[in-house]
Amino acid sequence: MNNSSTGNRNDGISRADRLTQSADGIIDGMSEKGAELGRKAEQAARSMAHKAADFTGSAESRTDDVIASVGGGLNHLADSVRDRAPASMASAASCVADTLQSGGNYLTHRGVSGMADDVTGMVRKHPMQSLWIGIGIGVLLGNALTRK
Repeated sequence: MNNSSTGNRNDGISRADRLTQSADGIIDGMSEKGAELGRKAEQAARSMAHKAADFTGSAESRTDDVIASVGGGLNHLADSVRDRAPASMASAASCVADTLQSGGNYLTHRGVSGMADDVTGMVRKHPMQSLWIGIGIGVLLGNALTRK
């Protein structure tokens, strides 16, 4: 009788061992799947980051092109003001043309990143004025959007 109870215990132990081994196998499989899923998520995140950087770079490039075109238009307008201004208004026309040309050159040569750097510098130099300007722009935009 002792032998049969020992056999049952051994049988129970071997079942427990098999269950433990089976659970270990499942855990190992889940760990592998989790690691694989983590690698795939990391690859997807890298791919999305590269695509976002490419999109941002191309959008900035297109914006720079448009801004440079506007700058060129301002330079052309400055030349037209100088050429077509009556003699009696030559001094005022020259001042306007110089201002237009200065703005055109700024837009043509600085681009989006240069303008962003300039705005950042102005905000750092004059934080309170920048805050009030931002609030004012927000109020104006809010009024314009709610009046429709």
